[in-house]
Amino acid sequence: MIFLGTGITDNIPPIKNIYSTLGTSTYICPDCDGYEITDKQTVVLGGGNAGAGMALTLLYWSKDIIYVNHLKSKIDDEYREKLKANHIPVIEEEVCEVHVDAQQQLTGIQLGSGKIIKAEKAFTAFKGNKLNNDLALQLGVQVNENNHVVIHPRTKETNIKGVWAGGDLVAHSEQVTISMGDGTQAAIWIHKRLLGQPLPYD
Repeated sequence: MIFLGTGITDNIPPIKNIYSTLGTSTYICPDCDGYEITDKQTVVLGGGNAGAGMALTLLYWSKDIIYVNHLKSKIDDEYREKLKANHIPVIEEEVCEVHVDAQQQLTGIQLGSGKIIKAEKAFTAFKGNKLNNDLALQLGVQVNENNHVVIHPRTKETNIKGVWAGGDLVAHSEQVTISMGDGTQAAIWIHKRLLGQPLPYD
């Protein structure tokens, strides 16, 4: 029996010190961690419309937001107008370093020009996250139009008997609790399969 939980690899540029702040003062998912920036100085590090959309989403928690278009990608006029209307400054410059304190908490970012922008929190918003479905494809597992693995909703088994999957490989939610639930649910039916008991669709 095989359970696939290879998930997604987020696209995060190799900016100096950024990795040491991930999950503690730099975040990826607003649904998971938006509350962490409540009323705090926050910088969004991103590219083009993806970063602009993230900055606008975060207004629910904080009005003190700066968007740094690190990739200097095109931002559509619609997004620029919304950013301007919500008083979100846009900086078209690369970030060369994340400044941290002794506890590896973000204190600001340094731009390529040398300018330092103080901030308490940060979010990243870059396209190009990698769905790690290579092994699933090698096994002949069915995927949907977004290349996520297709599973039975109750048992979490794929179209290949004895191959199960869960978490972000199945649905891009980036929620640990959902991944844990998928694994727990699959374990129940894997055990039944090992005991030789029929599954609902056998």
